[in-house]
Amino acid sequence: MQTAEARTEQTLVQYQQSVQQAFREVEDALVGHRKIREIRPDREALVAANRQSLQIADLRYQEGLSTYLDVLDAQRQLFSSEIDLARTTRDQLTAVV
Repeated sequence: MQTAEARTEQTLVQYQQSVQQAFREVEDALVGHRKIREIRPDREALVAANRQSLQIADLRYQEGLSTYLDVLDAQRQLFSSEIDLARTTRDQLTAVV
């Protein structure tokens, strides 16, 4: 009889721990989602600024005012910021799931 009660109590404790762990995971995901929502507008603005920078670098190159290396550097910065934005989107969707 005591063995059965001990098993029941152990099962109850394990269940409570599982529930607490689930609540922690949900809270962590919600906090992560909230932080990503705060970061996303900054990442979007950086992509827009880097697109404009690329356009300016390309115009300067076409007018002979700068080298093609400046265009390539602007492209690299744009691609890097687009990758960061894509990662942010992925993280945001993962947090929702």
